[in-house]
Amino acid sequence: STPLIIHWPKVIKNPGSISHDLCHIMDLMPTAIQAAGIEFPETYKGRELAPPDGLSLMPILEGIAPTHCATRLTKLLAD
Repeated sequence: STPLIIHWPKVIKNPGSISHDLCHIMDLMPTAIQAAGIEFPETYKGRELAPPDGLSLMPILEGIAPTHCATRLTKLLAD
């Protein structure tokens, strides 16, 4: 596993904490989209776009969701 270190004092509710939640690099795009408060576009220059894979890490960063693992496994098994 590879650690992900995030410094974001206005969002992270428990600074210095360690989370053992499962995440992947593909989670960075959904996290950035949610953090920016925008929607991922369905089309770009007339072409349909597939939604990004991954899950936003915002619930983990905000201390709302205790784990990402169950959601991740459900998504992986559905695909």
